Amino acid sequence: MNNGLNLKAIGKQRIDSIIGLLNLTYNLFRYEQLVRLEKVQKM
Repeated sequence: MNNGLNLKAIGKQRIDSIIGLLNLTYNLFRYEQLVRLEKVQKM
């Protein structure tokens, strides 16, 4: 995810798709972190 701004692909649609997948992946990881943090705080 560190090289998210240095994308190399042919076509705007491909780059948009890659960015969309990066956003989805980031959001899934962030959601998991928040769920784990909530479980720790309840203990």
